[in-house]
Amino acid sequence: MKPAESSPANQQYSWLLEPVNKAVTTINNQPFYDWLRSVRYPEELKPVGLQIFHHSLTLPRAIGMMLTRTPFNRSELYQVYSQHAYEEADHHLLLLDWMMTHRLISDQSEAFSLVPTIETRNCINMAYEIALDGDHDLWLCVVNTTIEACAHEFFKVASSLTHTIGCPHKYFDVHVEADAEHSVMGLRYLSPEVDLRKDHLVGHCIDAANRWSDMLHSWIK
Repeated sequence: MKPAESSPANQQYSWLLEPVNKAVTTINNQPFYDWLRSVRYPEELKPVGLQIFHHSLTLPRAIGMMLTRTPFNRSELYQVYSQHAYEEADHHLLLLDWMMTHRLISDQSEAFSLVPTIETRNCINMAYEIALDGDHDLWLCVVNTTIEACAHEFFKVASSLTHTIGCPHKYFDVHVEADAEHSVMGLRYLSPEVDLRKDHLVGHCIDAANRWSDMLHSWIK
């Protein structure tokens, strides 16, 4: 079951969820996942760990920016952003622990000093771009729904894989449930104005999915 389909109440958002789920399914059938499922040793996952580290490191900051850009008349979003930021806040530390435990890196500075691929930066920067604009409906559609749905599918495969090859960790396991929840947690907070922006918002969601796909494939070049 896809995270965006977890509740019948979400069917009113089919205009958003259907194209997002279609994009996620397309990504799942691309070469990155063939490579990921072929991994047999933890050290093969080093480029994945180092790149996704920068997502985990920067996402809480971008969420915090959205919280500071929330006007009083949309104060119901305080809870959405604060809860999301709190739940993401230590994930980069969990990932560091996993990489150190399995000797993918010898020192934490290796992760912090890595320059992410252009594609990884493009995906990260998307969140900052939306936060700078303070576009809450765009954030809820692009980051909360699309990127979290993409991440949920990634972590489902990665979590299962790490158990299979003997390097499981809370970092991967917690995302399977958390990203499914995050992908739908903001839907009911979309403003009435989205009815006038559906095509625009969906277009940005497809762009987000494409950026996510480009990012994944940049890790195995």
